[in-house]
Amino acid sequence: MADTSVTVTYDHVYAATAEKTTKVAHRQVFYKHPLMYWLDKVRPKGGRKEDGSGRDGKIERRVTKTRVYGTKTWGRGTTFDSNDPELYTIAKYRYGQLGMPLTRYYEDELENSGEAQIINEVTDKMSVALDSMREDVALQMVETTPGTRHLWGPLYYVREDPTADLSIAEINQSTNTWWRNQTSNMTGLAAVSHLDKYMFDLMLTCGQWGSIDYIICSTDVFSLYNDVTTDDRIITSNAMGDAAFKKLGYKGIPLVVDYDFPSGTLLMVDSSAWEWQPDPRCYFKWQKFERLPNGVDKQAQLLVRAQLLCTKRRSQGILYNIAA
Repeated sequence: MADTSVTVTYDHVYAATAEKTTKVAHRQVFYKHPLMYWLDKVRPKGGRKEDGSGRDGKIERRVTKTRVYGTKTWGRGTTFDSNDPELYTIAKYRYGQLGMPLTRYYEDELENSGEAQIINEVTDKMSVALDSMREDVALQMVETTPGTRHLWGPLYYVREDPTADLSIAEINQSTNTWWRNQTSNMTGLAAVSHLDKYMFDLMLTCGQWGSIDYIICSTDVFSLYNDVTTDDRIITSNAMGDAAFKKLGYKGIPLVVDYDFPSGTLLMVDSSAWEWQPDPRCYFKWQKFERLPNGVDKQAQLLVRAQLLCTKRRSQGILYNIAA
């Protein structure tokens, strides 16, 4: 009877603590990534949208194909093309699906008596689980070739070779020139002499299609930029500083380090074209604790279903092979 009482207490405390943890889990896991924090908390109009749309695990977005609208001057007798230009197409993004197990050992339930001890143990286990998920998310966000059901990070959308025969969100970038990001290669060029010019030129190129408002780079580039840029030209972002991100500034634009970025890489972001799309039906959702087969212990799973979307690649840019 005593064992049953302990188990019942555990069931209640685990359920209550899990519900409380879920409310802050998004911040603990995703706010550690600078782009995710920027989209959710800093960008004026916000970059987080929640809906359960999409068939077969896919999210659909209408994306602009061209900015040429067939405008012409007109006068008496002028005729217009009767064909409706195809200005849009549908990009299809697949949800990333993450899961983390949480195990309750029956022996621990017997050895930990008292609700306070149980709450502490549950809280510690959940904190470790979320930290582990955060590390996995950070690594997925820098993949150029995401695994099955992985998140699609910035380096998946913004590529060093945007002309390669490759489909991004089911649109082939090789045959659709409007679905290509901007690039610049600094191979063989010293950062001290060329970094500022190449950054400026890339920003101008991206500016034809949007507005760069955020820059992410690797640790070595962050250090190089700090060395070659005079203090009076560095304008920091207080918003990103509040989140304890290591940041500088480039012409008023926050420049933030991502510790998992590949060396020699700098990404220019037009964040108006990015969305964080969680599935509200399965976003930090705890599955019910069930007894493991042929055992005395129980396990539940913490499940996340979401995706990072980029709907306008041509206003994003990547500068690579940056070296001293």
